[in-house]
Amino acid sequence: MEISVEITKEDYLNFNKFYFQKKKSKQRYIRTGIFSVLLALLVRADYTFDLEAFILITIGTFVFQLLMLQVFLPPLMKLMGHTPAKNGSILGKRVFRITDEGITEESENSTSFHKWKSVKSVDENDRSLFIFVDTIAAYIIPKRYFENDEHLASFSKLVEEHVERANL
Repeated sequence: MEISVEITKEDYLNFNKFYFQKKKSKQRYIRTGIFSVLLALLVRADYTFDLEAFILITIGTFVFQLLMLQVFLPPLMKLMGHTPAKNGSILGKRVFRITDEGITEESENSTSFHKWKSVKSVDENDRSLFIFVDTIAAYIIPKRYFENDEHLASFSKLVEEHVERANL
């Protein structure tokens, strides 16, 4: 099975947003908790613990992080130029081929191949399917290139079956 796609900057930003929201959430919650405790203690000049202040600071910290991820991060990444070059190794036209041996990604400038055993996970959000081949590296397959929901489901199921078989 194969699918041809074109990865855009928006797809890349969507991947980063997904990664930071879903894959890094546990670490973020731990950091937020530690930061909230420290901030609550620093706010109080006499260093007595105030539960109400702690709760307000914790909620404020989580809201701030949510705003950063949802509202400010994508435009900030674009503004700072932290997006890959068009038609480089990430953006541009790609063909993904699924075989019994693994997944191949081919572009005008490169070809990459990963055996199923090297695939860490298969995840998705409302816009894309992500085939993680490392902790922070994934093949991005935008859902808009699937003919319909059945095509997406069969592609996703095939990939997941190959990954499961390889990791038995």
